[in-house]
Amino acid sequence: MHFLSRYNFLRRISACICLVSLFLNTLSPVFATDPADIITVGSHPASSTLVGTKLYVMNSNDNFVSVIDTATKKVTKSITVGSHPISATIVDTTKLYVNNSGDNTISVIDTASDTVTKTITVGSHPVHSVLSGTKLYVSNSNENNITIVETTNNTIVKNVDTATAGVIPYPSYGVVSSGKVFVLNVGSNDIGVVTTSSNTLTKNISLTGSPASARLIGTKLYVNNLSSSNVTLINTADNTITKVIPVEAGPIYSVVVGTKLYVMNKRGYSVSVIDTATNAVVATIPV
Repeated sequence: MHFLSRYNFLRRISACICLVSLFLNTLSPVFATDPADIITVGSHPASSTLVGTKLYVMNSNDNFVSVIDTATKKVTKSITVGSHPISATIVDTTKLYVNNSGDNTISVIDTASDTVTKTITVGSHPVHSVLSGTKLYVSNSNENNITIVETTNNTIVKNVDTATAGVIPYPSYGVVSSGKVFVLNVGSNDIGVVTTSSNTLTKNISLTGSPASARLIGTKLYVNNLSSSNVTLINTADNTITKVIPVEAGPIYSVVVGTKLYVMNKRGYSVSVIDTATNAVVATIPV
């Protein structure tokens, strides 16, 4: 997926979250009315990560990370990183691993000094990473693999293919559960299951469409199939599909509130509410 398309993808997700938050009244109003509540950062902020009282904002078109003091609502520092920083993963509250999708690197930020201490070269177009133990699993979305980084010394352990030979899966997202990393392969419409003890691909789970994102509840993984009109439910203990839940067109993201899963449907202009006890849709909310 091209960077700008991915940025628009993330922006649509953010808009959906705002709408659901307002409907549920689970957050304070998301639209700032006081100028003091509007914080200027860099160009195209794609995501943010909270570490203590500091919010780190990835400015995907400006190649730096803005550090916001959430108590004062002021930007305290701008940290230069690689090209097109798009997401980040925190390790032990002391190190922030920033995925630079434009130059195939990860910038390691020391959160005490807010300086870059290491730059790690990974695969093509890293867009997402997840932590399992001390190892960081990085999705290289323009290749057919993930890169595994040992965070204790910031070295590359290995690259692991997430699909069969000859297929470019464009891995874009990962979820850790049951000693495994479940890698969403957008290009091959499946999930690559990587066992963390051996760091090998042990299975591919075929889906009905292109997986956009997933939400883990216990050992149940709810996968949003963007190019279809359903959510695939996977038991992460045994890697089996237990149910395919019909929703409206283009499920792109989901949020858990209590026992309900709220699924944002990009092309259906709606939110499907799934009861996670019965795994059935109990309501559809137009947005």
